[in-house]
This record gives sequence, structure tokens and C-alpha cells, in this order.
Amino acid sequence: FGKTILKKLIDTICDIVQNKNFNICDIGTGNGHVINRLAKQGYQKLTGIDYSESAIELAKSQNVNYAHLTHFQVCDMVDPSTFPSSEFDVCIDKGTFDAILLSKENKDKSRQTYIQVLYEHLKSNGLFFIVSCNWTKNELIEFFLDKFTLEKQIDTPTMSFGGKQGNTVTFLVFRKAEHI
Repeated sequence: FGKTILKKLIDTICDIVQNKNFNICDIGTGNGHVINRLAKQGYQKLTGIDYSESAIELAKSQNVNYAHLTHFQVCDMVDPSTFPSSEFDVCIDKGTFDAILLSKENKDKSRQTYIQVLYEHLKSNGLFFIVSCNWTKNELIEFFLDKFTLEKQIDTPTMSFGGKQGNTVTFLVFRKAEHI
């Protein structure tokens, strides 16, 4: 996604999420860079999850200065039994939803499980920030519509091809729907 999108993600979270004590989860944390940047901004309760044990070990090693603010855990979003037991005020996904739908054989079941796990572990009125390079705004809204409402679309770089213009990535903020 690049540094520009990462900066936009961090800036957007800082603009929208004013409470530094909110419980925040980075889904697919990788090296923990998003968690590190949020810790530098003063956020106090940060969890990074990833299905890769080596990614979690790397994230821990990259975030030793913020160990008192961070928790990293191996977790597979399509295996609910691995998810942390806590609830989160904010969840962030920068490419994990894309990767799951590209790599899993049963894409519909994986998508439904991901969304259900997210819904169950996001607190009432919680926010979900998603950055996707594979799905358009309308596709993401359709995927998440049953359990989330669109709060905001964040502007991202555009490109033109074949006379049509589109975004290179889609960046949306959803709010947990309470009608379910």
C-alpha cells in the first residue's frame, strides 16, 4: 500500500478516534508497524493479530519500546477459536481481508466468518477501518452491509484507464450496526 496510504490511515485514525484509551486491534499486523505508529501517537491499548507466528515474533521485536502498550497474538480471522477474548472499540484492516479472499478455497464462507468474527469482537458503536486494493467502495459496502454501516469514505489516489477513472485503493470507515 505504500507510505502515503499508511500515513493517511494513521492520520485518519487519529482524527476520528480521539480517545487514546480505546481498545484498538490491527488485523493482519505483520511487522506491527501500524501498532507502532499508533503507540507513538499516544494510544494506550493496542493489539496486533496475525495468522503467522513469525510475523507476531517480528512485531514483538519491532515494538519493544511500546511493550507496555501493546499485545501481539497469533490469530486467524477465519478460525474464531483463535481470536482474542477481548472486545475492541476499533479494528483496522490494511489488506488482510483482501488476502483472505484471494487465498481461501471457500471464499464465501471465509468472508462470512471474517465478518462475523469482526462483528462479535467489535464493541457497540465500534469502528472498522479497512483499506483494500482489490475491492471497490460498492463491493465492500455490499460485503459488510448486514452488520455495518458506512461512516466515511477516505479519499485515495485515483488513476485512469480505458477512459474510466477509479481509485488505486479503497479506504472506508464502517460503524458496527446495532440492529442485529
